[in-house]
Amino acid sequence: MTIHFVLSHPAVSENIGFACRAINTMGFGSLRLVNPTDYLSLQAKKTAYGSHDILENAVVYSSLADALSDIDLSIATTAKKRLGRHDYHSPEKVSNLLQEKGTTIDNVAIVFGSERDGLTKEEIGLCDLISSIPLAAPHPSLNLAQSVLIYAWELSKISFSGKANPPKEAVEEGVQKALKEKALKVLNDLDVPRQPSLYNRLKDRLMTADAEDTKLVLALARFIEHRLKNQ
Repeated sequence: MTIHFVLSHPAVSENIGFACRAINTMGFGSLRLVNPTDYLSLQAKKTAYGSHDILENAVVYSSLADALSDIDLSIATTAKKRLGRHDYHSPEKVSNLLQEKGTTIDNVAIVFGSERDGLTKEEIGLCDLISSIPLAAPHPSLNLAQSVLIYAWELSKISFSGKANPPKEAVEEGVQKALKEKALKVLNDLDVPRQPSLYNRLKDRLMTADAEDTKLVLALARFIEHRLKNQ
């Protein structure tokens, strides 16, 4: 399992550098940037002390959709609670969830928004799950790099379990993506009313299923799809 940290529209060079240090110190190496400020500036390099390889190897995208195109499971981070999406997973729960996914996922994205406004509603809609850091006081909110550090620290625990790091050949590629696509297609084929709250709740449940349930529901969705085609 590879965990990619995605920063969308980061506007402060120093934060990008600090994020690199957070990622590096917790054992991760993949940073993706969506329309960033000058991430190779002197300020970014100073705060990325000891982590210049992550900074210099960061992959830049023009849109979040492009940055998530090869991702099996994407998790949006936000401090704002929005209507229509009721499941907000803590960093600890995200870590546990990824361990339960086992070999059904290979590439995971933890997505962070800009320092000022966070992720937009549209960007959150591109992600599979929503996560929020429980805070004793909601204001002031955490700095971008602080948030990255908290998630990186929590997710670093996965590497010690041995469950979430199967050999590459053991990963059943595409299972998680296929489940989401097949399930939503079956709902459309059955003319289930496309209510945002219903679809969002369903996506939340599908994305939080463990490895065995993921494969079971995928098999069921494929069976229903086959029966519908042959009616």
